[in-house]
Amino acid sequence: MEINVIPCPDNISHVHLKGHMDPHRTQQIGRQFREETLGRSRPVVVDMSDVTFITSVGIGLLVECATMVSQGGHAFVLVSPVGHVDQVLRRTGIYDIITNAPSVDDAFALVRYRAE
Repeated sequence: MEINVIPCPDNISHVHLKGHMDPHRTQQIGRQFREETLGRSRPVVVDMSDVTFITSVGIGLLVECATMVSQGGHAFVLVSPVGHVDQVLRRTGIYDIITNAPSVDDAFALVRYRAE
């Protein structure tokens, strides 16, 4: 599992995830993910387009961070994953809890819209 923080001039945290979000790998990136999403007190875009596998531990991390960011008054938007990961997230109903967008550009547009 890789986590990449992409510099963003709009005071938005932009995090790109790549690989498997199984329990072990999710635990490995959990601290950094929390720091990048919760520790910044600003809107968050999480690009999951390169996540190829996810378990309940990965889903739990997303829900935890999205809930806390939202409680802080900021948007938390997922860039929709593809294939199996998208199917898992749809079945779990996560898109009813966390806003998702089909592309990074759409996610940034949603974040900017909510900030107005």
